[in-house]
Amino acid sequence: MAMSMKEINEKLTDKFVKFLEDGLVDEQWVKPWNFANALPKRYDPKEKAWVAYSGTNFYFLALESLCMGYEFEEWGTFKQWKALGRVVRKGQGGTEAFLPITVKKKDDDGEEESVFVGFRAYKVFNYAQTDKVEEDGYESKPKERTPGFEGIKEVDEFFSAVAKNANWGMIDNPGDRAYYSPVNHTIYVPPKGQFTDARYYSTVAHESIHATGHESLMNRPFGRQMSSPKYAIEELVAELGASFVCANLGIGAELDSQHMAYISSWIKALKADAAILRKIMRIADHAAKGIFALSKGEDFEWKAEEKKSE
Repeated sequence: MAMSMKEINEKLTDKFVKFLEDGLVDEQWVKPWNFANALPKRYDPKEKAWVAYSGTNFYFLALESLCMGYEFEEWGTFKQWKALGRVVRKGQGGTEAFLPITVKKKDDDGEEESVFVGFRAYKVFNYAQTDKVEEDGYESKPKERTPGFEGIKEVDEFFSAVAKNANWGMIDNPGDRAYYSPVNHTIYVPPKGQFTDARYYSTVAHESIHATGHESLMNRPFGRQMSSPKYAIEELVAELGASFVCANLGIGAELDSQHMAYISSWIKALKADAAILRKIMRIADHAAKGIFALSKGEDFEWKAEEKKSE
């Protein structure tokens, strides 16, 4: 039976709300907040390469990686892992992925067209849930985490390129506060020397995601008061977007203590509207892709429309 987008939104939201609720103990955040340095990929047998998931499956599997702390980015079905010389370990539970279902119908002119009618669910498993059974079976290695902070040349070059090509400013702001000002379209971050670990980079990523919401780019409503729902939602966009950026750079992105105050607001908003999480993750993903386009000096369509079948 085909699943509707409403049902998928409810599944996605229930998973994330549970993650948020389980992570709060005595009003303190106790769970890891990063995407295990690994964003989800599937194996393309034609290309003989691992390619990134997109749309609904990206959101579900990225969130599962967050919840489970998976160190690996590869996902596959029973049959796909078997073809790669591996088997799913007994007792391992799969994660739902979704395949769009279309049917052929005739339009008003009598021409055949494909019409999206819903999704079919199927199970996939992370590499961490499998064992190698063939001598030449596929083997992976988790991305190395950043152990300390002495500065990372490649990441410094990445953010320098972003700063050079972005239409927003960036100013060193001595002190303990990082923020983005929509008024002058500038991010303010304490100097790198004030940080003891790679949280400097996740902070820059967080504020850069905020900057993508400017009216000249994605044109997101920020909310004027910190207590407003729009302000809290924008903070969730920035947290998720920064996590996506840092995961691709091989950097852990812990939830900043100053953003913990928004967790109860996130839970309230998500319970009120199950569809909003998927929208938030889509926006965060698009903003992160824009950051990577800037790092390469590429043109980017900031106001891209969402596809209905994603």
